[in-house]
Amino acid sequence: MWAQIDQGHDFLSERKDSLTFLVGCLCPDFDYAIKFAATIITLFVLTSGYLIQYESQQVWLRWIFYVNALGLGFAALMENEFGRISLECTGESLIPSGPGYTSISNQVCTLPGSEAGSLQISGGDYITKGVS
Repeated sequence: MWAQIDQGHDFLSERKDSLTFLVGCLCPDFDYAIKFAATIITLFVLTSGYLIQYESQQVWLRWIFYVNALGLGFAALMENEFGRISLECTGESLIPSGPGYTSISNQVCTLPGSEAGSLQISGGDYITKGVS
């Protein structure tokens, strides 16, 4: 397990170093490099899947996700966190809710990936419908 964590760290570290070298080679001095790096990092954060989900991005912008180490890392973290669990809806997440609504067959959960008549949501469905 520790070897896998170290390999993931090396993967992200190599991508960060590659970006640093690219910016250093393209820019004539530090002032241009810092402006260019700030722009690139902002673009990577926006397209990583946390702020703008992959499906909501413009088609011509989606390719950045595949070269973006932040996006790939975020996708791996989401899969690791939610892929093997099952979520359960509580009363405040059900629609309609209130004193007269006691049968789950007439209610639906508001979490992404839920199905009508069920309180359980698989983590994979949550990731597929809510994050990607």
